[in-house]
Amino acid sequence: MTAEKKGLNRRTFLSALGAAGVLGTLKSAGNAARADQTQGAALYDGAASYPVLQNPGPRGMSVVWAVAPEPGKLATGWVEWGRNENLGRTSRRAEFGLNQLSTTFLSARIDGLEPGTTYCYRTATCQVDFQNAYNVAAGEPVYSPVYKFKTPSRRAKTEKFVVINDTHEVQDTLKALMARIEEVDPEQVIWNGDLLNQFVEPKQVVDSIFCPQYGAFAAGRPLLFNNGNHDHRGIWARDKSDALLPWRHQGIFGDLGRNFVLRNGPVAIIGMDTGEDKPDANPVFAGLSAFEPYRERQAAWLSQALKTKLVRSAPYIIVVCHIPLFDDRPGANPGDVMEHFASWQRPCARMWDPFMEDAGVQLVIAAHEHAFRINPATENRCWAQVVGGGPELEQNTTIMIGEADSKSLKLTVEKVSDRSILGEWEFAPRRV
Repeated sequence: MTAEKKGLNRRTFLSALGAAGVLGTLKSAGNAARADQTQGAALYDGAASYPVLQNPGPRGMSVVWAVAPEPGKLATGWVEWGRNENLGRTSRRAEFGLNQLSTTFLSARIDGLEPGTTYCYRTATCQVDFQNAYNVAAGEPVYSPVYKFKTPSRRAKTEKFVVINDTHEVQDTLKALMARIEEVDPEQVIWNGDLLNQFVEPKQVVDSIFCPQYGAFAAGRPLLFNNGNHDHRGIWARDKSDALLPWRHQGIFGDLGRNFVLRNGPVAIIGMDTGEDKPDANPVFAGLSAFEPYRERQAAWLSQALKTKLVRSAPYIIVVCHIPLFDDRPGANPGDVMEHFASWQRPCARMWDPFMEDAGVQLVIAAHEHAFRINPATENRCWAQVVGGGPELEQNTTIMIGEADSKSLKLTVEKVSDRSILGEWEFAPRRV
């Protein structure tokens, strides 16, 4: 699908936010908890985006931001954080004794947090003139405003999330979605695949995922990224983890960084990667695809994840994946034939569904088809499936809004262009 692309205009940087411009302004709760969301607001010196929170957990949170150092220079950085605006703690990314150095993205993991607790943070970006090993000069650090976030907790009374999908770099669609996200003010944003048409260069990620031209949409709430088939494409697809961080798993599943479990309040959300929409042997992949063993590995991970106390004790279990796991329409391509491309992923369904049935998963949220639909649960399938829309704002762009408490999980699917309600469904809590 042809995508409208809008280039990222370099901001007029605010030199007043130098080392002396330390804390910025801390906002109040709710929407005001986010820093200035005004479209086109200037970014601080050296930054190409606002911070994007990722990979939330009850005791940790990751922060990623895009940088724009002067030509010929690199940047390093860190995150300062604490329970209030005085901050006092520092986290930075280092590997094998070396702190991060980049011309594109910086990140840091904040660990040692408490569940259900609000924290404040800011990013620090420092340009580095690296001539050679004995000729390195670091500039003064430049600080972002202070933002705040709240860690998830299984003891939370409520949960509120939104799901968007298949944005394909269309800027009018992204602008409308970002505005609606701010109005809804969820606790998490789940971006369920096909964020881009293909990953060619870092600038695409800045323009169409970090979205600095539309405000700090993920500086106070985490982004949960879920791979779509298009997100596996392009020369830079193997490098996108610099910006969209993998999740960390212990033990034998350390390689499955795109699978996740998030538990907040009564809801457990599980992210699965359905991979490409054609068999690995399809000649279009030139032998570069290995999704079939990858899906099998995920099945083994899913069987364990669904047995954890964190998930088993959840009143509601949701599985999020890009390509649908069910489609009984005549002629629907099941993804394991060589012709054309998948409407749904029969191989994933065959491997994953037995574990989902055993666990009592209530809902699968999918995307990919650029057309909203719902498949209710049946006697033979315990989960309902809701499929989101596409990138054409006036025709098919949707946003899903999920709200849950101890009594019910309510999912509302809304057409973004006119705010019309396409459907509302309620799910009763599981017996736990």
